[in-house]
Amino acid sequence: APEFAETQLATAMLSVQRGEFRSAAIACADALEIAPTMPEAHQCLGSIQLEAGRVREGRERLELSLELDPTLNLSHLALARFAALSGEPERYQRHLDALTVAFQAPVVAISTSKVRWSLYLDDHDAAHRALLERAPLDSMPARLMVKLCGFALGAAPVETGVEAYRALRDLSSNARFASAMLQGSVEMLASGGEPELAIEALLASANRTLIDIEWLGHCKLLDSLRGDPRFAQTKERVARRANDIWRR
Repeated sequence: APEFAETQLATAMLSVQRGEFRSAAIACADALEIAPTMPEAHQCLGSIQLEAGRVREGRERLELSLELDPTLNLSHLALARFAALSGEPERYQRHLDALTVAFQAPVVAISTSKVRWSLYLDDHDAAHRALLERAPLDSMPARLMVKLCGFALGAAPVETGVEAYRALRDLSSNARFASAMLQGSVEMLASGGEPELAIEALLASANRTLIDIEWLGHCKLLDSLRGDPRFAQTKERVARRANDIWRR
């Protein structure tokens, strides 16, 4: 029933999985028109905004979602990542501490994210500590991403990293998740000294649902790729896709 905020939120979440971000943003706005204090709708829309060029609005909306529901860990995840990407270690640590309290035992998705975020902040010691966290490897993507992180940190041979990337690339999953896994692959391959494979992964992500223009613009781990013409072309393509979300 479209008159219910929950229906609009469900529509938005399904649209995100499919990579239909304009539809997702519209559905979130409709949900908030019905229920202005719905934290999950603020989280969903804020996460899209944070990636797709509306940084101030996205951050404010995600912070609001946490005021409405302090247990909304997806908001902490998005804000921790963006703080690390922006070089704001204190803000990053605040959200990371909240996640540590929420998840008493290590969770592989957070552990591998901490590897990446620590590298954003040039904190290699923290990246190695995150890699050593004994999180249950409860899925194939989790096992592969741990291998890829190990390769990037010099804890696994090149062959292991390349095999893990190719297996991640070929996994069948929803479009949003597949694109996100490829983003992680780009970072780890670039960090591990495999720029050609990193560009391949970047193009594959862009061919799916990539809208993260902020990541393309500011992630230090991508610096070795910026001189490649294909990087600039991909950035322009992603910017157009992100801008299309907000067209009137």
